[in-house]
Amino acid sequence: MSSFPGGHGTKVLSLTVNGESKTSEGWIQLDGAVNVRDLGGLPTDDGRVTRHRRLLRADNLQDLSETDVRLLVDDFGVRQVLDLRTAAEIELEGPGPITREPAVAVREFTLYPEAGKRTDALTEDQAGASLDEELAGVKTDQAGVSLDEELAGVKTDQAGASLDEELAGVKTDQAGANAAQMPWTSGRQKPAAIDADERPGVIHYLGYLRHAADNVVESLRAIGACSDGATLVHCAAGKDRTGTVVALAVLVAGVRREEVVADYARSGEVIEQIMARLASTSTYAADVSDADGNPVTDVNMDPVAWAAIANRQRPQPETMQRLLEILDERAGGPIQWLTDEGLTPDEQEAIRVHLVG
Repeated sequence: MSSFPGGHGTKVLSLTVNGESKTSEGWIQLDGAVNVRDLGGLPTDDGRVTRHRRLLRADNLQDLSETDVRLLVDDFGVRQVLDLRTAAEIELEGPGPITREPAVAVREFTLYPEAGKRTDALTEDQAGASLDEELAGVKTDQAGVSLDEELAGVKTDQAGASLDEELAGVKTDQAGANAAQMPWTSGRQKPAAIDADERPGVIHYLGYLRHAADNVVESLRAIGACSDGATLVHCAAGKDRTGTVVALAVLVAGVRREEVVADYARSGEVIEQIMARLASTSTYAADVSDADGNPVTDVNMDPVAWAAIANRQRPQPETMQRLLEILDERAGGPIQWLTDEGLTPDEQEAIRVHLVG
């Protein structure tokens, strides 16, 4: 078993018997990733279930072994990978093993981080950051450069366009008003005023929808267009950016809302392993900290102390439930929000056909 901080081992969630991969309630055991699931078997509102080997979710794929790649490609039929990480994360990590697999198309749809400097790991606990920082995901490094600018690869153009405009892809009309009103805004009221009482995770997920609606929609569009084989969606931790996108995808497929929320929360079953992977990498280590905000540097720390650190980032079902409630209240529901953002009825039907049949 792989070794993790505090002496924790990887939970065995699947095995191979007579050459066939066996999974435990959707979990897929890999050498180089810890939060990998097949989303087949989820009950739908009309009494059916989602198909296996159609939609998979995962954390960072950077450490996949050759055996892992063969399992995903040959056994689970992965033909498309949707990478939700930022350009900076991808650049810092370098090309992963699955990018060299000729049978797999890798597409990048960044949902730039709303919490940590380089990852989505810290959405459940952001004490000490101002709400404006949490909503915008903006932090400044010692040189005074916006880390969102660094992470997203966004430069201010020669005409002096604002960073918010560049990041959100929002154009300003001649009257100087924001031309795109999002479902969590009311008139010209800022999201910070509306969402001030929401839990941090909800604020961050709303940020994904606000700042990267186009990429959210393109991700779902790609899932429906992948008629041959499975799509694997991943980010760094596989719980926040990935959790948001796959929740919307299976909702389009008609999965019961309570099942969507339950699947989102299942990443909590391996939260210690998830956080340990992040802590062990130079790219993400700075985003793993204790209750006082101090980076975790001792990978052999006391198991109880490590469990407490990881538990702070455990995804809570109330977070996803509240996100969906907000979309109900302000957009007429998640499906209506996706429709308003450009996912057509035909594209939604393609997703349902692919995931359910």
